[in-house]
Amino acid sequence: MVIRDNRDINKNLKVNLTPDVLRQSCYWIVSKFLLDKFHQQQNSSRSDLIGGFFDRWINRTPEFLIFQKLLENKSYDVVNDNFIYTQDSDKNAPDILGLKDVNGKYYPFALFNNGTWEKISNSPFIEMKTFRESQKLITIPETQFFEDHYYVIVESHIDESYLISLFDDEFFDEANYENIKKIEEFIKEDNKNNLKNPYYLKKNIDLGYYELLGIYTGKEINRFAITVGETNNKADKPRYLKKISLKEPFDFNESKILEEGLYYHNNIDENNVPCNVKIFNDSEIFILKAGKTFVDIKVCGEAQIDGILIKNGFYRLEFGKFDRSSKKREKVLSKDAIASSNLSSIDDLVNEFDEFIKG
Repeated sequence: MVIRDNRDINKNLKVNLTPDVLRQSCYWIVSKFLLDKFHQQQNSSRSDLIGGFFDRWINRTPEFLIFQKLLENKSYDVVNDNFIYTQDSDKNAPDILGLKDVNGKYYPFALFNNGTWEKISNSPFIEMKTFRESQKLITIPETQFFEDHYYVIVESHIDESYLISLFDDEFFDEANYENIKKIEEFIKEDNKNNLKNPYYLKKNIDLGYYELLGIYTGKEINRFAITVGETNNKADKPRYLKKISLKEPFDFNESKILEEGLYYHNNIDENNVPCNVKIFNDSEIFILKAGKTFVDIKVCGEAQIDGILIKNGFYRLEFGKFDRSSKKREKVLSKDAIASSNLSSIDDLVNEFDEFIKG
């Protein structure tokens, strides 16, 4: 069995999504929906209905929750971007606009000037990036990537049915359930259980949480990232470490050492997202067999690959293709690879905040 090892991953900062916070976020989302007449889905000309619009924008929520927790012992908090823009405005706003101290004084990192944001000298530029737990990769459009920017990487563990927590109590009335139950008089036989009764809905206020995986500079991000874009008029689809599974021991003739550090699976004419290899104590990893979509290894001792703990035994590293449709150039990296590294710029960013407040 393969388990996640938390010894090096910064998983200490978690913030719950509460109904009150969700209401605040949804108020902004509905306002934006009503004012924004385009509602276009990303990479598509189709228009969103409001349900899709919620799913697109709910990930703005951790922008203030994460920093509220991170700065709870400070005399200031961040100001996130709650502005609603017209379509002809430049898309260059920082996710964190500045700071606000306990006396209500603002300290802007940027100022809006006739359709565009102008960064204030010596201020940090912060991008929030939120990804679901199931998403293996981090993607950052190249147009949004700069080595001196800070990138706050957050993992979302939010209940998929988060929106129904805002519904009033009448929605959960048992009569609504009874009204859509199976009607037995219309069923002659159902040996295969093709027909299901509806799910009995209950109001849930445990909506899940957001988890800070780390804050990194673009320079740190770049160490783990590859750049993909368009090749032969098609979107690049790099390979990445999708799964690690135990294997039964087998005989092998040749092997080579898998060194600690970033490992790029060598496929011919294909981009590969590197994984992060850590080897503990006097352990060793041997590469026994490598194919286009897999690598078989033997672990002698204890190691960690992309935050996954592996101990004595045989394992298969399975590499899948990142099924991306965008032809635009972007940075792609493994979420767990950088989270399991020793890199962190959290203290650096907070120190910049402190200096900015001091003036």
